[in-house]
Amino acid sequence: PSHVTRCSASDEELERAIKEAQEILGQAAAIAQQQTRFELELANMTDQADRAKKEDAKEEEWTRKDKEDRFEQLNEYWRSAGLHPTRATRFAKRMIKHRSPYAKDLQLLQAKVERLERTLPGVDVPDVLAK
Repeated sequence: PSHVTRCSASDEELERAIKEAQEILGQAAAIAQQQTRFELELANMTDQADRAKKEDAKEEEWTRKDKEDRFEQLNEYWRSAGLHPTRATRFAKRMIKHRSPYAKDLQLLQAKVERLERTLPGVDVPDVLAK
């Protein structure tokens, strides 16, 4: 229609705009890479601390009541995280059986899952861990 105004940019202006967009994209990619590296380094440091906790947990005796309480907490956590009830139950039992440090410390488990979800966006972390 005649009332539409056309905007005409010179080749030089378009070239500058494309260069600026490429620079912004490059900066965003660098920031994303730094963030991912940071998350992985943090996860690695935490894993080292988790291994130490795991050794302590293996030496600690768990009463039947401890196991039952931990099972209930884990089962509820995994269900709320989206696992099918049957998988949540199996995974909670497996964690108790192997005396995972995450079975003893639900906050440690939540922090670990959250870190993995930030590091691996789009991945169903609870589902992957339960396999």
